[in-house]
Amino acid sequence: MRRLNVILTDICSNDGVQGQLAPSLGLLYLAAFLRTKFTNVKVFYVPQKYGIEYISKMISEIMPVLIGIYVSSYSAPKVYEINLILKKRFPWLKIICGGPHPTAAPGETIEKGMFDACVIGEGEIAFTELLKKADNLPDAYDSIAGITFLKGKELFTTPVRPHIDDIDQIPFPARDLVSGMDFVGLPFAKKKPYAEVIPSRGCPFKCVFCSNPVFKGGLPRVRKRSPENIRDEVKELYKLGYREIFLNSDELNCDLNWSIEVCESLASLGYKDLYFQCHLRADNISIHLIRALQRMNCWTTRIGIESASNRVLEGIQKGIDINQAEEACALCAENGIKVFGYFMLFQIWEKNGALEFENVEEVSSTIDFAHHLWKKKRLHYMSWAIATPRHGSELHSIAMRHGLCDASYYTCYKWDPSKYLPGVSRYTVSSLYRKGLMLQARLAAGSGDVQLRNWRSLLSKGIGLIKGF
Repeated sequence: MRRLNVILTDICSNDGVQGQLAPSLGLLYLAAFLRTKFTNVKVFYVPQKYGIEYISKMISEIMPVLIGIYVSSYSAPKVYEINLILKKRFPWLKIICGGPHPTAAPGETIEKGMFDACVIGEGEIAFTELLKKADNLPDAYDSIAGITFLKGKELFTTPVRPHIDDIDQIPFPARDLVSGMDFVGLPFAKKKPYAEVIPSRGCPFKCVFCSNPVFKGGLPRVRKRSPENIRDEVKELYKLGYREIFLNSDELNCDLNWSIEVCESLASLGYKDLYFQCHLRADNISIHLIRALQRMNCWTTRIGIESASNRVLEGIQKGIDINQAEEACALCAENGIKVFGYFMLFQIWEKNGALEFENVEEVSSTIDFAHHLWKKKRLHYMSWAIATPRHGSELHSIAMRHGLCDASYYTCYKWDPSKYLPGVSRYTVSSLYRKGLMLQARLAAGSGDVQLRNWRSLLSKGIGLIKGF
């Protein structure tokens, strides 16, 4: 039986400035899944720090049956460029793409990137079928659900593939394929090394700015792993030497009872030197959850606050109000759990077909609100970014409808609100952006646990402080 070599990579998914925080768990899940379906498969994972010459040399040496490339809207233009070079060098090679951008824009991805096929949504089963039928491609594309490809000169998309209902059946990510030296880790952490765990897939909410691809096809938007399954993965990570874990669901508290069960299950491991971080929604936090988070040694939680304006929060369909945000921050902080707040400026949405946007006064009030939370010791870290249209988000659709961007726009290109929003000058954008970054730096300096290995991210913020937007 011949060996099936497969390369999975997310090269060029980063601009090279900030470094890759962690390996792509989507690709490592795929690698693990393939191993359960084939006894003769050998998977190679190539992280972002390696370029086209590295991967070209690997292709020449191992002659892979397929390559799978993860594509984000941020990386798409560069990945297209790289793939065109690979196709020219290795015309025989079948290159498949997947990820949030191909899911949101499969036709454009195929046409501009010249991929052989793109997987829409979850990749485990579709890619497995592609590998099973690799010797019969492209003829077998029609028989594989959930992909887009060129049939002759026309685009063809096969029927939507249902999501995997029981995600406990998916094996843990193939972390033996990666080296910690290839990743910079989180900017804030208690311990090293760090790993991510994904307790659930999807999200039951639809914020305007979010590009989460699980909305495609009208399928169930959130699926949760069992607390026991999550515990077993954490136990495995602890044995591998990891001492900080980010529970990277869109929100750990999408289901409060399940969330508490997850925390209790992890607390039962009794690992006093293992620390956790997680995402929480502001409107679904109870003291029982906080106590469970304490027991499992969660030291910080990330809460999406976005804006201090209830008008803006309603417009972007955040589903919370500013009082809930402050109460959530207070409940966490007063019980010894640090708070990382996500904030954005110049949000855009649509109301009755008309374009709405966050005005200068509302952005200023958001900075003031973050400062207020900090002074009250209810906010310890924060992010500060301009709301940017990402392919697959409602924000991108709104921007397209109102002529704020066109098909040539990608997230890697600078999004300047002053070009589109009335009464907003570039000077104002730059001034507010810098002011938020200054507060972000003050919080980080005062709260500690900054990881200097992530110096590229710190440098990027420093440049923003000096240059502005």
